[in-house]
Amino acid sequence: MSEFREARLKKAKILVSKGFDPYSEKFKVTHTTKNLNDKFSYLKSGEEFDLDVSIAGRVLARRVMGKIAFFSISDQEGSI
Repeated sequence: MSEFREARLKKAKILVSKGFDPYSEKFKVTHTTKNLNDKFSYLKSGEEFDLDVSIAGRVLARRVMGKIAFFSISDQEGSI
């Protein structure tokens, strides 16, 4: 397994030497799941609040029902 890692690191160094960022995909995280749960816990089931957020975490579950989808996301502070 270490030979694969070494090959990837070598390729990343080559990209850097050519002026490219091998990890260029980045986004700014605006909230955590705990922050969202704490801030909006007063909302009743089905009640909405218009807010753009950006969270980073792992998708634990995806439920698609026709044209709508529900996701369960977990980060280092909790899940939503």
